Formats: sequence, C-alpha cells, structure tokens
Amino acid sequence: MLDILLAFLVVLLVAKWWLSGQRKGLPPGPPFALPFVGHLYLLPKDPMSLLEKWRKKYGNVYMLKFGSQPALFIHEHGFLCEALVKNHETFMNRNETFVTKTLLGCKGIFSLSGDAWKEQRAFVHATLRDLGMGKNVMAERIQEEVKHFLRSIEETKGQPTNFSNLITATVCNIICGVVFGKRFSHKDELFLELLSNLQFLFRELGTSMPIQFFPFLKYLPGDYFLYHESVHRCQRMKSVIWDMINKNGRKVNTNDESFEDLVQAYLTEIEKKKVAGITNTSIDEENLLHTVWNFFNAGTETTSKTVIFCLLYLVYFQDIQEKLFQEIHENIGTERSPQMSDKPKLKLLNAFLLETFRHSKMGPFAPDRVASKDVVLKGFLIPKGTVIIPVFDSITQNKEVWGDPENFRPERFLDEAKKDFTVFSVGKRNCVGEAMAVMELFLILSSMIQRYQFLPERHGQKPSLETEFGFTRSPEPFKVRAVLRSNKKSTD
Repeated sequence: MLDILLAFLVVLLVAKWWLSGQRKGLPPGPPFALPFVGHLYLLPKDPMSLLEKWRKKYGNVYMLKFGSQPALFIHEHGFLCEALVKNHETFMNRNETFVTKTLLGCKGIFSLSGDAWKEQRAFVHATLRDLGMGKNVMAERIQEEVKHFLRSIEETKGQPTNFSNLITATVCNIICGVVFGKRFSHKDELFLELLSNLQFLFRELGTSMPIQFFPFLKYLPGDYFLYHESVHRCQRMKSVIWDMINKNGRKVNTNDESFEDLVQAYLTEIEKKKVAGITNTSIDEENLLHTVWNFFNAGTETTSKTVIFCLLYLVYFQDIQEKLFQEIHENIGTERSPQMSDKPKLKLLNAFLLETFRHSKMGPFAPDRVASKDVVLKGFLIPKGTVIIPVFDSITQNKEVWGDPENFRPERFLDEAKKDFTVFSVGKRNCVGEAMAVMELFLILSSMIQRYQFLPERHGQKPSLETEFGFTRSPEPFKVRAVLRSNKKSTD
C-alpha cells in the first residue's frame, strides 16, 4: 500500500512539473513546485543569495510559486517601471493574505485596493498638502523635534551610546506631530507602548509568515511562529492609537477648512459625509485607525533605519564625515540651523543619503502588488493573481550600473546620470509621505553633522557593517561617542 502511495505521489509531481512546462509564455523559474507548497520549501530565512543565484540562471525576471499563488520576482528597474508605471492600473492592488487580513485588517491607505484606495489616497494627499507637506510649515515641525533630539544627544556628554531608540523615538514623534498635532514626551506611557509594539512587529512579524501559507500552523501548541503574540500586539496598537486620538480630543468643525493635524481633518471629513448622507465611502473611523497605523508603520521604520545607517557610515568613514562637515560649514556656517532652502547647496550630503540607502541594502524588497488581470509584460504572460515582488537588492547592487557596488562611495551620486535612483518605489502607489521623509532625513542628518563629531565607541575600533535580515535590514547594535564640535555652543 505504501509503495502504491509513493508511486502515485511521484507520478503526481512529474505530471505537475511536465504540465507547468506546457504553459507557454510564462517567465522562467525553478522546476519542481510542490503541491500546496510551491517553491517555499527552497527558501531559507535570508533568501537573498538564493534569489541572486536564480537571477543569474533565469535572468532579471523569473516566477516562483508561493503555495498555489504565482510570484514574479523583478530584479531590473526597467521591467519594474514597465509593470508599475506603464501598467499601473493592472498592478494597483495590494496582495491580501491570511496574515495581512487577520493581523493588519487590510484597511487604511497602505492596504486598501481599488476605488477605496483611490479615495483614501486623494484625501490624505490633499490633507498633507494643506498641512504643509514639503513647505516651511512642515519643516518647522521637524526642526522643533530636531532640537529635542540634539538636546538628548548632548545629555550623553560624549559617552558611548546606542542612539537607535532615540532616533526611532524622534522620527515617531515627528509623525505624531503630523497625525495628532502634538509631540509626546519620550517618557509618556502611551508613546512608549506605541514604540514598543511598532518595534516588535517590525522585528518579529516575519516569524509569522509561514502561517500566511499554512494557517493551520497557528493551532500548534505554544507560539513558535509568534502568531498569537503578534495578534496581541496588533490589538494593543489599535488600542493605543485610539487612546492617543481620544487623549488629543476629537476636534470636528465642518464649517472650518483649516486643520491642525490629519486626525482632525479625517474626523471632520467623516462628519461631513454623514451630514450629506453619503454612505458609499471608505472615509470612516476604521480606515482612520488603520491609516494612522500605516503612517507609523511606513514612516517610522524606514526613516529611522536610514538615519541609523547614516550614523554607522559617519563613524566608519571618518574622512567622509569630515568632508560633509566642511560642506555644511562652507554653505551654512555654524551659527544657524540648517533649512530646507540649504538642500540644493549640500550636494555631497544629498549624495551621502542616497549612497547610504543603496549600500546598506536596507529595503531588500519593495511592497508587493498583485495583478488584477492577465497581462503581457515585455513578452511574458503574467497571470491574474500573480504577486509582483521588486527585489531592490539587485537594483542597488548591479555591477553593470554601479561598477563597484560593494564600495561605499557617495561621489557616485554627484553624477547626474545616477540622480534618478529609486528610493521610494515607482508608480502611482509610491510613498504618500515621500516629501516628509526627504525633509526629515535632510534636517536630522545635517543638524547632527553640523553640531557633533561622531566617533567609535573605542578609539581606532570601527563598528561592524554586518546587517541583520528582516522586513528592513538593520545594522548590528553599535555605540558611538557624540562629541560637541568646538565651534558650537550647547543647545538651548
């Protein structure tokens, strides 16, 4: 009986493999996708070296199976633009999975699809513009938080310190200013719980990914995949956000078009639609909750990690740090704080930021999309339901483009041809907070370098450039000494 069963399984696998080869027009990819599993059994915890091996074998575009769902991996910027720019309507939607449905709810501006997403995007984008996105009023909000940040650095008095938590809290508080119209003390209990849950979910949510394909795993004894802890953390996130909204006051004024923050604008829009009797809308309290959550998820992690990597490279490459200080000294001086109007003059600093993102490989993948219909891209048939996974690692490490991608060399971005480097993805679904992130990074980094020299924990001992793989890559924990430059006075 066992022999018959084994023979049947072998025949089934061979038939499945043979039939898969008869589907003409599909992108190439590895054979032997197992029933119910697909190619998942081949992927290690850090799959980047294997994906690179497949890229060399099959080309810059190839297809895998995640369970029964096809997944298209894109390693080429041109093909990515073909999909997300030229065919943006086909690839507008997010991929809904068991994990995103049960943990994140598939609500809010990041997760919604179709007309609901378009409505959220239009409203949020207009509100951010009214709140000063990309303008001086937004810069002033950021600069106020930067002052608190610099004071906290000064309090370390040049002692070896891990600044990761401080940087994350600073970026998170800038988002609080936009969302709630206020900043929180770094000792505030709600603020600390918000940070704790955010950091847990970014660090550990990947552990729950097997349940995305095999939901029955959540019933196993214990919590090996941290699914139940993740559910608890997500519930706490929702509770904390509602507490912050209520603590800030539910300010609604349907007769006033001026708003102090995103929540006030959103609550007012909800009330306007109720008064007008409009029911066919995604502007409601549940989507408000998840949109606020999306801002913290998308804005805190990527921006804070970028600043942390910048700090790592400043300490590791002291000669580059000195060149950056000299550029700031020559164009701004040391008597006033950097302004956004200074950005065009600080060409090396702008190049340093781009090179940090490229070299750190901080974002291995861009957020996925799913094909809403069959489409042909550059001769390949992409079936409806295919997940599109842009592999930024290959785009940032392509030797044909960069020449020496393993070297950290900001000067490469002084070349006009390199300035179109993609940081915030492409297409109509790119980051809605891109302008704010650009302002945050410039004002935080320029202020840090202007005021302090950052030195290794121990003289002559550089920190490690090794990284830890996750939704975003992280540097290994490191401490630095922030020494006030001799021509700067203490922060007021």
